[in-house]
Amino acid sequence: MQIPAFSIDLFIILGTALVCLYGAMAGQGALIRETISVYVGIVLASTFAEPLYSYSQKQAGGGFGVSQTIIGLLLLILPILILLVASRHHHIRRHTSLIITFIIAVLAAMLLISNIIAQFDPVAIQRITEESNLAYQIYTYKLAWLGLVPLAIGASVIFHRSEEKKRRH
Repeated sequence: MQIPAFSIDLFIILGTALVCLYGAMAGQGALIRETISVYVGIVLASTFAEPLYSYSQKQAGGGFGVSQTIIGLLLLILPILILLVASRHHHIRRHTSLIITFIIAVLAAMLLISNIIAQFDPVAIQRITEESNLAYQIYTYKLAWLGLVPLAIGASVIFHRSEEKKRRH
């Protein structure tokens, strides 16, 4: 029996499903908090991956065994993991729309996936986007995900306030 080859589309679908499941279980507040940590990771990875890699290479005399891609991925994921561990007992659940939570979750997943792809070298990015039309679309619209996530979070706050007003009257 042969093990099937790694599927980029399967990775994307599973990643999106996991983020949606997290949003449904932890609540919209926790999802928004984790999404903000993705932005912190994006800034860390885009700012410090190359300088850390260069510094490590110089310190190791050119024989540092970790690639710039791995350093970038670690810097991208580290704030998310730290926030998950630091806030695991501080979830305040409030009544929110599951539809809005899923919209934010899908947008957050697209943001995270597009920036994971961006951490690879140009040859790997080309291979990934050629192998998967889904990866190509997500990566192509990475600037859209950067803008749509905060808009969706803002819309969820407005929606939540209007729902609270309706419940009071």
